[in-house]
Amino acid sequence: MTNKIDLPTDGACPCGCKDLMLARDQTEYTPVSKDGEWELGASNVEQMDRDDLVGNVRLFCTACGQYFNVPKELE
Repeated sequence: MTNKIDLPTDGACPCGCKDLMLARDQTEYTPVSKDGEWELGASNVEQMDRDDLVGNVRLFCTACGQYFNVPKELE
C-alpha cells in the first residue's frame, strides 16, 4: 500500500498528473420480490464507516496511484 501524503496546494500529484479520484465506500440496499418475474424496489445507499488503513474516503492519483490525505472540504 502507498503511504498517504498531503495534497500539494496546486492540486497536482508529484508525478505531474492533475486527474485525481475521490472514492467513497458505500453499500446499496435494494428490496426484491418475485411474483413470476423479479421486481426491484427503490434502492437506499448507506455510506460505509470503516476503520482501515486507507479509510472509507480516499483520494488518489489516477496515473501513479499515490494516495493523499483527504482535504476537509472533500470529506
